Amino acid sequence: MLSGRALLIGFTGLLLIGCSQGSEDVQTTNEALHHGDANKVFSFDYYVPVSHGAKLHVIEKFSGSSVHHHRGILALTGTLVTCDQYDVGVDGYNVLDRLAQHGYYAYCATYEGYGDSSRPADGNDVTKDRMLDEMGDIVEWARHLRHIGRMDLFGASLGSAIAFKLGGVGSP
Repeated sequence: MLSGRALLIGFTGLLLIGCSQGSEDVQTTNEALHHGDANKVFSFDYYVPVSHGAKLHVIEKFSGSSVHHHRGILALTGTLVTCDQYDVGVDGYNVLDRLAQHGYYAYCATYEGYGDSSRPADGNDVTKDRMLDEMGDIVEWARHLRHIGRMDLFGASLGSAIAFKLGGVGSP
């Protein structure tokens, strides 16, 4: 279970298109949710268009209890790490699965230039401000996708700095 302070993020006016679940995914999800399987964790991969023309690989996980709590959380990785940091394939150690089982819509985004996310033309273009803008776009995309009113953030290393800045007064 999570403890500590939660950060409320509020952004306005962002429109992101091109990311949705396939009809089979929606049907399977709806069937499981309506048949009372609240502990089953659903997992979806997306390629979300963000500012600066990049597409970031995002993993979403949720369970039946996520639908009732309607809370989201974005796990931000450290430097040189993909979402595998929080989506490890070892039972009991998968952070995103555990968050989903505790009622969160759990997300992790791989930074531009890493893993399955798009590559910039020039690596020097990916600055801290650009990464902050892109993670802000992911927060808004997730809030829009699942109609989440409150999005919590946590991170490791670089991810903790981004989480802190996103929750700050001058956030994107």
